[in-house]
Amino acid sequence: MSDQTPGLPCPECGFNIQVSIEMLLSGKPIWCTACGLKLEVDWEASLDTLKSLEKLQKGLREAELMRTGTTPPPDIPGGPAY
Repeated sequence: MSDQTPGLPCPECGFNIQVSIEMLLSGKPIWCTACGLKLEVDWEASLDTLKSLEKLQKGLREAELMRTGTTPPPDIPGGPAY
């Protein structure tokens, strides 16, 4: 496993932009803090990938709840609509 912080290289300057699954699913732009480039997810072209990320995020949450033995919160309406 890599020690690198999850993210992606900026296509403009190469700086590692820290990006979480939550950030990608939020629909908000992602900014390179080194050069200021604004990146936006192309929702239409990325639909299958975004659905997979949403499933992964849900599975990670469920695994954490099982690990900690806590009760999951109720689903929150108004989440991302694909």
